[in-house]
Amino acid sequence: MNRKTKVFLVGAGPEDVDLITLKGLKVLQQADVVIYDCLVEEMI
Repeated sequence: MNRKTKVFLVGAGPEDVDLITLKGLKVLQQADVVIYDCLVEEMI
């Protein structure tokens, strides 16, 4: 497979996941893998 690996760091506002940018949302929707820390609440 000849794919280049890209890593994006995406953040949201303090305690408000609605403050994520549109670019961040698009990156997350297309991601093969998402790694997050315990500061992010579970999203349903």
